Amino acid sequence: MAITLQDQLQQALGNAYELERELAPGGMSRLYLASERSLERRVVVKLLPPELASEVSAERFRREMLVTARLQHPHILPVLNAGAREGLLYYVMPYVPGESLRARLQREGRLPVAEVARILHELADALVCAHGAGVVHRDVKPENVLLQHNHAILADFGVAAALEHAALGERLTGTGLGIGTLGYMAPEQLAGEPGVDARVDLYALGVLAYEMLAGGPPFGGATPQRVLAAHLSERPRPLGVSRPDVPAALAALVMKLLAKEAAERPQTAEEVLRALEVMATQSRARPKVPSTRSTSHDASFEFLFAWIAAFNVRLTDEQVAWIKAHFVPRTFRKGQFYQRAGEVTTHGAMVARGLFRTYAIDASGSESITGFTPENGWIGDIQSATTGAPTLYFVEAIEPSDVLMIDLPSFNQLLEANPQWSHGYRLALQRGRASMERRIALSLHASAEERYANFVERYPALVLRVPQRMLASYLGITPETLSRVRRKFKEG
Repeated sequence: MAITLQDQLQQALGNAYELERELAPGGMSRLYLASERSLERRVVVKLLPPELASEVSAERFRREMLVTARLQHPHILPVLNAGAREGLLYYVMPYVPGESLRARLQREGRLPVAEVARILHELADALVCAHGAGVVHRDVKPENVLLQHNHAILADFGVAAALEHAALGERLTGTGLGIGTLGYMAPEQLAGEPGVDARVDLYALGVLAYEMLAGGPPFGGATPQRVLAAHLSERPRPLGVSRPDVPAALAALVMKLLAKEAAERPQTAEEVLRALEVMATQSRARPKVPSTRSTSHDASFEFLFAWIAAFNVRLTDEQVAWIKAHFVPRTFRKGQFYQRAGEVTTHGAMVARGLFRTYAIDASGSESITGFTPENGWIGDIQSATTGAPTLYFVEAIEPSDVLMIDLPSFNQLLEANPQWSHGYRLALQRGRASMERRIALSLHASAEERYANFVERYPALVLRVPQRMLASYLGITPETLSRVRRKFKEG
């Protein structure tokens, strides 16, 4: 009778543990429920498949497990034992009778916002501990998050690190695949870049957060190649579209975690933890978070504070007073101009509610729309104010809108005091230019269907809010053509 893999593992374990049965598959590994004889408790033995174990140095595996075993944190599943015997690599961890986050998501879909914030806080706290010890998980995903007594526990540290240094890891990364799970891997991880750091865990945390809030991953696709391409090049659908009750600060933090460039994400898990703590503090101070569509000036300021909190800044009472003294709320009627062509303004504004369009009119009277600015967007012309060049465009409210205005000297003072905001502002300008260049390229080379599909993909929240005539002008097609394209998409 042929000896089974479970029999081989039992022989390697000796009398210390008694295997009971195999549990559900654990990705690249095999999971077995076992009893620890000395303490009469249940444990789980995780076994790397022999075909992978042959590629991993037993000494490397032992060192990685040794580092992992030293991680002592309430939200990290500890390693109780590890071994490399008879060609088998395994480690032992406590048995958690609860369920995985994956099972919870499959059963319920999206989770309550407060619960998501709590889980993220616990996972970020765990990552602070691990990263501080020099351990990068590399495979943060719902399957590796266990839920016990209403708390999250992060499991499976060490395996990906061992594989990363093995010959197998070198072959994988050499082909651009990297170590991890497709769907949760950062772009630099997918590209097989050498020397990836702890920021890959923060990207995966962003994917996990998006999935808990939206009820599905930020990027989908019928094939692995499509998912991979989306993670490398596409922007996720804004959380506010599928989940309007997500606070602006939390949505902004998740989107920041999902930045393609590692330098544009929070740089440490501690930054993420601080941001979540600020949100929790503000939530306790204000039990009900005001909607960004409220017309009150107080709600406008709440919106701004939530946006600022996403940049991981703790505001003192003096800073709050300064913000309220320099940001001036202003309400715009539908059709009212924020700015006219030829003006050199000395202010800019954060949109707290509403929708603006930016456009120009040429000598023949033809209108050319250059962009739309919804909530959480920046409008104004601080850039031209610094150069003294007159603006050549109009900015008009498409619907009743609220903004928080700030003058140029105060704005410069704000950027000097907060370099990270300055970086974000410059990045927004660069993205705005890049967006316009893409749109011009589309108008020259793409069909009406392709232009509309691109707009829907990039700005799903604006599709129904922008009037058809304006959207047609923006896309460079006639309103009739837009109607035909919309019917085609609806039928398709």
